[in-house]
Amino acid sequence: LVVATNITMLNDSENIKADIQSGLVKEAVYVAENASLEMKRSVISGFNPAVLLDSKTEINDASLKKIKFEEMYFNLCNGNIFTEYNANNEDLESWYGNPVFFNVMAQSDNKETFIDIFNAKKPDFRLQLGKITASSSNK
Repeated sequence: LVVATNITMLNDSENIKADIQSGLVKEAVYVAENASLEMKRSVISGFNPAVLLDSKTEINDASLKKIKFEEMYFNLCNGNIFTEYNANNEDLESWYGNPVFFNVMAQSDNKETFIDIFNAKKPDFRLQLGKITASSSNK
């Protein structure tokens, strides 16, 4: 079992759509057959797609319960969760899009999504959604 929490996976390309179309950008997370993954409170932004499941992974309750995505922010991805070699992901979008998982799918520009990703000396990858900013303080 792999557990990943509070991770930001970001493609900071200045022209993500063109890079995806030219084949330069692949998935952020690849989940192999029989793998167990719990990913929570994390961000995946600018990938093609965000998550790719091995083509041998059966799409059923038993296997999807071993691959958990909760409180995720999927942004600016060319698709969110797909099975390898299968363009139809309606069942996966329905499963992971269920409100019980609190996943958000968006298409916002990275400059609007993150506080200051292009600061060469001290980039800030915390989310900035409207007036809501992720904080690192433990008050």
